[in-house]
Amino acid sequence: MITHALENGYNIDIGFYDFAKAFDSVPHERLKLKLSAYGIKGKILNWISAFLSDRVQRVILGGSASEWTRVLSGVPQGSVLGPLLFVIYINDLLRSLINKVKLFADDTKCINVIKSEQDCINMQTDINKLVEWTDKWLIKFNSEKCKVMHIGKTNPKWTYTITHGSEVQELQETKLEKDLGILLSNDLKWCHQVDSAKNKANKVIGRIKHAFTYLDSHSIKKLYTSLVRPHLEYANTIWNPILKKDI
Repeated sequence: MITHALENGYNIDIGFYDFAKAFDSVPHERLKLKLSAYGIKGKILNWISAFLSDRVQRVILGGSASEWTRVLSGVPQGSVLGPLLFVIYINDLLRSLINKVKLFADDTKCINVIKSEQDCINMQTDINKLVEWTDKWLIKFNSEKCKVMHIGKTNPKWTYTITHGSEVQELQETKLEKDLGILLSNDLKWCHQVDSAKNKANKVIGRIKHAFTYLDSHSIKKLYTSLVRPHLEYANTIWNPILKKDI
């Protein structure tokens, strides 16, 4: 989508939006309301309700422990069902938005192809609608972590804002953002991602050298393919280097 727009001479703005304590903020009663609206009823809904209710938590530090406290909101992290329930809860976030929005768990990004000033206005309208949704469903954006990336040599670099009540926060401009584990830069060069993948792989190689006193060719191959290569191959269909220095 981005490369196609650039090839046609357009600019792109990408908004990266971060939910504040996303998995911990989901209100149980509203989640059950949405589950029911999606047709999840009867015993399954009762089972999920029981899964969420009567949970308690405490903090242990060294030999000290806090008092037990009831958990009144949120989906259990580390569970199989938790992320699914969160995705169901935010599934209607995209309704009535003008631009293309991509969701992955609590990562949200809005991609705006700029052909005229109206497209920038439309993106601000989408941001306002996203904020309205968060106010209605009690999951807030962390305004300080919400950013915008301007792509394109003639990009007007429109200023976007997030408004919560009387508080107006400008979206901070970012030139390098980690998106689903890939470092995306506003010049669409992959040197940062190449360096990141190389450094991760080298760290693992260093750990292997320190952890094993004896390595034959068979064990090296097993360790390298299972622990090192995944860092070099993750999503490399996107960032596969073409410059000699990156290769």
